[in-house]
Amino acid sequence: ETELKAKIEHRHLERYIQLFEEQYSAKNNLAEEILRYCCRLPLAIVVMGGILATKRSTEEWEMLLNHVKSNLSSILSLPAILALAYDDLPYHLKPCFLYLSQFPEGYMISIGKLIQLWVAEGILSNDKGESIEDIAESYIIELAKRCMVQVGEGEVNMKFKTCYLHDVYRDLCLSKASQEEFALIPENPFSLPYMMVSRRVRRVAMHEYIPIQSLRNLKLTSLLFFNKLYPEEQSLSISLQETAEIYLREDKRWISTLWILFKLMWRFRRILNYLFNNFKLLRILDLEGAEIYMEGEFLRDIGKLIRLRYLSLKGTTCFSKLSRSIGNLKRLQTLDLRMNEEFPVQIPNVICKMEMLMYLYLPMVCDSKTKLRLNTLRNLRTLENFNSKNCYVEDLGCMTNLMELGITRFFCRDDCEVNSGSNPPVIIASEHLRSLSVSRPENIDFNLLAYLISTCVHISELSLTCSLGEFLPACQFPYQITFMSLSETELRTDPMPTLGKLPNLKILELQKAAFIGEEFHCSTEGFPEPYSLKLRSISTVKHWIVDKSSMPKLRHLEIIDCKSLEMLPVELMFIKTLEELKIELMPKAFKDRLCQFNKIKHVVIFQNCY
Repeated sequence: ETELKAKIEHRHLERYIQLFEEQYSAKNNLAEEILRYCCRLPLAIVVMGGILATKRSTEEWEMLLNHVKSNLSSILSLPAILALAYDDLPYHLKPCFLYLSQFPEGYMISIGKLIQLWVAEGILSNDKGESIEDIAESYIIELAKRCMVQVGEGEVNMKFKTCYLHDVYRDLCLSKASQEEFALIPENPFSLPYMMVSRRVRRVAMHEYIPIQSLRNLKLTSLLFFNKLYPEEQSLSISLQETAEIYLREDKRWISTLWILFKLMWRFRRILNYLFNNFKLLRILDLEGAEIYMEGEFLRDIGKLIRLRYLSLKGTTCFSKLSRSIGNLKRLQTLDLRMNEEFPVQIPNVICKMEMLMYLYLPMVCDSKTKLRLNTLRNLRTLENFNSKNCYVEDLGCMTNLMELGITRFFCRDDCEVNSGSNPPVIIASEHLRSLSVSRPENIDFNLLAYLISTCVHISELSLTCSLGEFLPACQFPYQITFMSLSETELRTDPMPTLGKLPNLKILELQKAAFIGEEFHCSTEGFPEPYSLKLRSISTVKHWIVDKSSMPKLRHLEIIDCKSLEMLPVELMFIKTLEELKIELMPKAFKDRLCQFNKIKHVVIFQNCY
């Protein structure tokens, strides 16, 4: 294996060096000397390239080279180069990088969640008047330029949704976090008592099952769970899935499931009581990976965590009304209540007390008794799973800083008080709104949806997952839209002529049942800007016509599970910007016909075609 790896590295070595020297051709002499210190190892060259990418002048290159000569050996090992990359980080980026040590190996980190955690930690400074999100994204981009983080796929509006650490950088991150006592990651239930845990440690990330009671005498400010809080949960979840079926067969084994549940809930209550009463300095509590089963009153002591900035109950299961004590958390900036949908939870009307809230994620399904006032949340930036049954639509007019809004299930005309008068009320008052999604509303009024979209004049991202039948005219879409996703819209007429008229649309995704006709037609000079187009599970479309000069800037095209599509348009061969064509879950006959297009063979990626 080592010999094979060496052969591969040797085969690509000259290409790495060529790219390095092409990028820094004006500094060839210095580049050659730096390459020598890297021992011409490809990964070392990439790391060093990340360092040099931030240094513009020849003088900065010379300073780096002199530092290497004076402090390190004549040939740098990879760990030495990695350490150099960390030492070269600006002061404000070091805690951002160290924070990534808390995530498990191979974990795809949501950038949205990461930003919220950074905000709660207070490690983002806002000196230039920019938004917190823009500052955080600039930090991630800078780390990516230095090759210290890898950005994941799934680009939306030219912004990356996920990032992760390369294995070698994760080792560096863990090492530095341990040295600087930045965070503690217990390896297994038996290691913690024997670990030399400094009382200066303020952050703990649980990757394995660890008894929470073993964390003693620590003044924690952050506690993240990435694994189940109790080992019996896996058997319980399986039992819960089988209980209904067993009960219908009148098999008494379902009693054992209830007994396991009762026993586990009693243990969860003890664990939560210990947590709430022993870690009162917590600013961050993320229970997303813990998969807790509880009654709402289990959280009655959570109100003691008055310093809490970030609370996530995502994925937990609550069998009754949440405790009103959650209203004591008046410093919360992020509250994630996306709990198990199978058990609708009643949320007490206390969220209005959390006036510092910036990010609020309501449950997908609430108990019918839930009715929330949100009119005091003037700092709110993100609101997900809003609906007119459990909330008041007029409260949206008070959220003057709202940037992202997700509407789920209920959104009725009566609740909006939109009438046929000449001056209907504006539903959303925020001029900062950039993203709007409407998902599976029940019997939504088409005119109401059209009015809502047309009044959100500043949005750049729009996602619709709802049955429409007909499509809005181009004039009703905001001018600035750059990203659009349509799913389950069941459009009877071809939406392409309308979408092609949107002047700034760059990314378009048409997914399951977005269109139920048989033919797409992209007309001449339509789609002037899109560089990414995804067609997924559009099962009825047989023909796709692309006129000359349509989609002149297309770079990425994905065709996934469109079983009826007979052939790709020949005109795609003449789009010079096309870099990648991904074909997945398509019939073999479609794949065979596509292979005739010699001019685009080099950009085609086939996956799971049958």
